[in-house]
Amino acid sequence: FFNATNISNFISGGNIHSYIIIQSAVQLVLVAGLLVLIFFVKGRNLAIILSFFWIADMMLATQMNVHGTVISDNKVSIFHNGFKKLPQGFPNPALNVPVEEYNVYCDSSLEPAVYNGNLFRKEPSYDGFNPFYLKQVSKFFDSPLAKYTIKQPEVFFSGEIKPIENLDKDGKAGSLTNNSLYAEVDSVYGKERVLKSELFFTEFKPGSVIVKAAVDSSAYLTLLQSYFSGWKVFVDGKEAEIINTNYAFMSVALPAGEHNVSFIFKPIIIYFFWCVYVLSYVLLIAYLGVNAWKNWN
Repeated sequence: FFNATNISNFISGGNIHSYIIIQSAVQLVLVAGLLVLIFFVKGRNLAIILSFFWIADMMLATQMNVHGTVISDNKVSIFHNGFKKLPQGFPNPALNVPVEEYNVYCDSSLEPAVYNGNLFRKEPSYDGFNPFYLKQVSKFFDSPLAKYTIKQPEVFFSGEIKPIENLDKDGKAGSLTNNSLYAEVDSVYGKERVLKSELFFTEFKPGSVIVKAAVDSSAYLTLLQSYFSGWKVFVDGKEAEIINTNYAFMSVALPAGEHNVSFIFKPIIIYFFWCVYVLSYVLLIAYLGVNAWKNWN
């Protein structure tokens, strides 16, 4: 086993459990070495040795995962040409394409990148190759709504929103459709049928989705974007209520007529922590600068 070829084959053909076992063993060796050094080495030498251990840890982690990240038979020039063909901006999604039809895989020219091709192409996706889900998204995929909702495009109209407690009963009765919307409400929101509507994107980019909408009766416009604190919706420039529908998504009530609907993501807490982050660096640099000046003098 202990030769370069066999180790390489084992790592490249391994699964998540073998990776955990191997890398845990490496980490234990590094931790044991660090404990010995901390016991026997003091002062500035310890800081220097710790730095080398940190570098070794990063290099080992990189090399042991290299078969799943950067190794490919593709030439760099092929990847470069494939990358140049990707959209520079964010193209508006086609409203005649269900989100389930967007492909999460990369083109062969982009190997070794395999998954999350929708991110490269700046497209929506109902389920990218991502092990992390918000809990409401997990609830959506576990519900009978999932197989219907993903047959809709990125935005769509519905005539009503039903109480979420009716979902199981409606599912057993076979009355669920692609337009079905459910939320935590006391009663059914509206019962009018959408007879005629028109939708198109005027902007589609991270944190800002703007839709031009026209509908002949009051209806609900739904954006297949996971709802999270920080999202706001504006109808004709005025803030409106976001209704969290189908566990995971965002809907807004629209009266009959033409409207400009803007979904904007402005998470205040992220801006706050960004300011804390910048301020911390400024204070750290100032502290180091003052100490260096004192030592110099």
